Amino acid sequence: GSCAALWRRPASLKHTDRPLPTALRMRQLDRERRTATGVRALVAFASRWHFCAHPPETQDIPMNLAHIHAEVARAQPRAPAIVWEEGQRDYAGFAGEVEAIAGSLRGRHGLSAGDRVAMWMENGPEFLPVMFGIWRAGLAAVPVNSKLHPRELAWILEHCGARLLIATPTLASELSALPPSATLPRIIVTGSAEYRALLAGQRPPECPLDPAAPAWLFYTSGTTGRPKGAVLTHRNLLFACHAYYADIDAL
Repeated sequence: GSCAALWRRPASLKHTDRPLPTALRMRQLDRERRTATGVRALVAFASRWHFCAHPPETQDIPMNLAHIHAEVARAQPRAPAIVWEEGQRDYAGFAGEVEAIAGSLRGRHGLSAGDRVAMWMENGPEFLPVMFGIWRAGLAAVPVNSKLHPRELAWILEHCGARLLIATPTLASELSALPPSATLPRIIVTGSAEYRALLAGQRPPECPLDPAAPAWLFYTSGTTGRPKGAVLTHRNLLFACHAYYADIDAL
């Protein structure tokens, strides 16, 4: 039925009596081999993490996307993880920041599993450590489009119930345009003394989560009305990652 349709060979690849050039045929065979291998790996992984509607009660495996990052950091600590114009950070340094941020969010700021932390940040080396730190602490990340007006940000923060906002300096300066009556959570600006304190946290206890726990809460642009929030769970994102690797071309 529907599953068969997903794997049906496209019309452009229908059988033909004309032999394919050797190089083209080898590329086609290699792609089919890698796709099949990826699908088998995905099925095995899905079985482990019970990506099914009704998993057996005995198969209660916790999930947290930050655990994947930690495994990579243990396997290749000196490999480059984040690269930007002024430098780079290896996985060991990346993982250290993630643990510190998670510890501060749970300890210094008193956040609990499931709390929402908003991110109003431009592209930079702080973005990924903050996001993984939020997940490591068992919290839900609410990344907000940096192009939105501060009024739209304020509405999203109130609607999602964010306990904390982490922002880059340029965007944080725009919050002064909001009226005094605007209700905002506590704000941490990257590069500030408070952000440096965030990076000084201690490694928190492990925080296993239910696979259906929210990981990301994205808001639409609100073109036809108020922005609408869309929740992606840890299971959603993990499945999407492995589906991607099941069919992606070799780099």
